[in-house]
Amino acid sequence: LDFTPGASMTWRAYGRRARLSDADRAAIAAERQRREPERQQAHRTAADKARFIWSRSKLIHQSEEHPYLVTKRIQPHNARLSEYQGRSSLVIPIMGESGLTSLQFIKADGGKRFLPGGEIKGCFFGIGMSGVTASEPGRILIAEGFATGASLSEWFRQPVIVAFNAGNLEPVARRI
Repeated sequence: LDFTPGASMTWRAYGRRARLSDADRAAIAAERQRREPERQQAHRTAADKARFIWSRSKLIHQSEEHPYLVTKRIQPHNARLSEYQGRSSLVIPIMGESGLTSLQFIKADGGKRFLPGGEIKGCFFGIGMSGVTASEPGRILIAEGFATGASLSEWFRQPVIVAFNAGNLEPVARRI
């Protein structure tokens, strides 16, 4: 659509949603099952790459080491700095049952991206979790993004789990 002349419109779909037949559902399930080994391999490859990048990234000790931290007025909370092609990104580890599964990269302007192929669903990053144990977990806050999680942890002095996106809040909450 071209909005330069200033015209706008609203589009709506009317009618009832079509229901999938049993055959369509079976075909979708079969295709999902067929692709599962590829998805698992992509997760393993991304986890290997994440470990490589993480091992070569630099630990940040002060907020002033990355503009995003300064803008958001938060501490680094074990985030690291990755230099790639002359650009530095804040690097946040994404942890799953098997350890490091992926990374989130945050640019100085706040732009975010995940490592392609990395497992995200049910995975998280913990802030202030050193005193948490399985037998006495206490109160744990869950936040969508890193900056929100860091702010909550700093303000309330509570451990925080970062879920990275709204669609991952429920899977992370169930896992925690």
